[in-house]
Amino acid sequence: MAAGVLYGLSFYTYTAARFTPVVLALFGVYAWTVKPQVRNTQYAIRLGLVILVTMATVAPLAAYTVLHPDVVLGRPGQVSIFSPAINGGDLWGALGRSTLRTLGMFFVRGDRIWRHNVPWRPVFDPLLGAAFVVGAVVALRRARRDLACGFAVIWTAVMVLPTLLAEDAPHFLRAAGVLPVMAFLPALGADWIAGFVSRRAGRSLFSVGQRLAVSLFIAFGLVSTVRAYFGEYARDPMTGYWFEDGAVVLAGRINRFLGQGWNGGVGDQRGGGARVYVDPVLWEEWPQIRFLAAVPEAIEVGLEPAAGLRSPFSSVAVFAWPYGNWQSAWALLPAPARITVEQGPLSQGDRDPAPYTTYVAFLATPPDMVTPPLAHFSGGVEWLGAEVTPTNDGRLRVRLRWRATAPLVEDYTVFLHYLRDGERIAQADSRPASGFYPTTRWRPGDVINDDHFIAGAGAPQPGRDTLLFGFWQPESGARLYLLDEAGNPAGDWIEVAVE
Repeated sequence: MAAGVLYGLSFYTYTAARFTPVVLALFGVYAWTVKPQVRNTQYAIRLGLVILVTMATVAPLAAYTVLHPDVVLGRPGQVSIFSPAINGGDLWGALGRSTLRTLGMFFVRGDRIWRHNVPWRPVFDPLLGAAFVVGAVVALRRARRDLACGFAVIWTAVMVLPTLLAEDAPHFLRAAGVLPVMAFLPALGADWIAGFVSRRAGRSLFSVGQRLAVSLFIAFGLVSTVRAYFGEYARDPMTGYWFEDGAVVLAGRINRFLGQGWNGGVGDQRGGGARVYVDPVLWEEWPQIRFLAAVPEAIEVGLEPAAGLRSPFSSVAVFAWPYGNWQSAWALLPAPARITVEQGPLSQGDRDPAPYTTYVAFLATPPDMVTPPLAHFSGGVEWLGAEVTPTNDGRLRVRLRWRATAPLVEDYTVFLHYLRDGERIAQADSRPASGFYPTTRWRPGDVINDDHFIAGAGAPQPGRDTLLFGFWQPESGARLYLLDEAGNPAGDWIEVAVE
């Protein structure tokens, strides 16, 4: 009964489980043929009980399949090599190529998908691959008298079919059903090789030779596997893309803004209520956001303010899809506010030609109205400070803090030069917040955290490095002027030391 329940539940997991009845049917015929001992009533009763309990466990899924065949059975038809869209009208050619690639997955070349394994790495390293071949031969030779070996051969042969008969072979997820039993084959091979070495070395060295042979297989596999998984694969950005790191970062950023849940820590919002708006594209594309969000009642899906009104919350975060109508986020931000715009990490799906920015976040919290300005520009712009922070990718983040005292009717670009010993060594000109919060959107009282990223400057060197920055329009050449205490123009840029 326990076997029937557990086996029945396996059908609710990955679709490769649907091939297991074929395995068991073939094994039953094989066992009946080579092992007369199984031909008795006791075995029949136990087998019948397993079948009945399995059928009862699978019954809900079976009923759902009858009512919704497109849901349960649709995916196999989409990826089957029997589909002309997959085989291109050459079924036998596609089948032959798929067979060769599937056989090669054990010790030649594996899956290309980073989410399934180190790309192109076969299931076994060279030594274990050799042991796998030897073990397969040993199992075939013993199958006539050993049911366990027969079962291993039948299981392995049948459970590779989900990847062999589908596109993108070898596909390790579709081949996952073969793994539990397939692991016995290199063990059989290593055992046979160890015995062979011991016999050739002589009885006095039997124990030593056997242990050395087996230890070599295990040690080589251990070292090669650790290097493969915890070396370049762990550090490569593509690994993060395939495991959808961008969506996980987004969920953590939502929680951190609200100050609750995983990666929440101390929230960004200060006082009053807080609200998070998430673009429907992001919410629907990545279910892990819905799973990890700790305060779903504080999250609204959509970028349209209720009844066309600005959000009544004092702290608001808007997470928008940067390739859609992200400008809708502006109408949701409270006024005035301290505005910070963040671009999320890169993401890339298995069919995307290049990485893309996962999201753009507009974070609005109560503004700083008491810090005195360090400088005034014409047009109603105050400069409150600058911070230089190294980033993990070797760049420098320069955060310029501005405060608006009047609306700006023109769209200005910030020019930013990084100087060392008076010589310009890097430059990062851009519209404020990389163009996501232009000066035409600044409202009186807004404090803008304006981030610029400088590459090639190396580590900051206080005493030698300075920042030079100001506002201008590339098209017309117009600039905002720096004002003196009397309100008269005193230049068009500021130069400050990097601390």
